[in-house]
Amino acid sequence: MSFEEIARMFLEAVKSDTDTYTSIKGEIIKNNSSSFSLLTPDHIQFAFAGRPKGKKPPLEAMLEFIRSKDILFKGWTRKGLHLQCRL
Repeated sequence: MSFEEIARMFLEAVKSDTDTYTSIKGEIIKNNSSSFSLLTPDHIQFAFAGRPKGKKPPLEAMLEFIRSKDILFKGWTRKGLHLQCRL
């Protein structure tokens, strides 16, 4: 078995394990005849192991996700919280 075959088998095994935790999939890149890289999303460590205790997720990233999926919460409009005033 060649180095390339062994490297690809190893990286495929790692890739298949990490790909289950994120929608952005890893990519195996051949750098040269003796070097390969596995490119993964920046957030893979959080998707795989979670956030450290006491760390909050990035608010802007969460808001961008909500906007991109056009998610509306009960009582909210696309512009924000809808307040009803009763007189």
